Amino acid sequence: MISTDDIYAELTLTFRDIFRDTRIILRPESTPETIAGWDSFKYVSVLVAIEAAYNIELDGPELDNVQNVGELVALIQAKAAEK
Repeated sequence: MISTDDIYAELTLTFRDIFRDTRIILRPESTPETIAGWDSFKYVSVLVAIEAAYNIELDGPELDNVQNVGELVALIQAKAAEK
């Protein structure tokens, strides 16, 4: 099972790359309102990167329930554990 810390580390690098901002520090409570420039286009880029990095598929209904980065990390962990 992938650790939560490992997911946060990888996800932080992904966000920094996509948002082109090395100052981003992800926290469980991080949301589009707390990260400058987080729009739907960047979110899709993040999701595509997650699917590629973890070899998982994220679908709409699952993502509809994700309210913050903590919930996204939990979803990644759950989907990766299914493999």
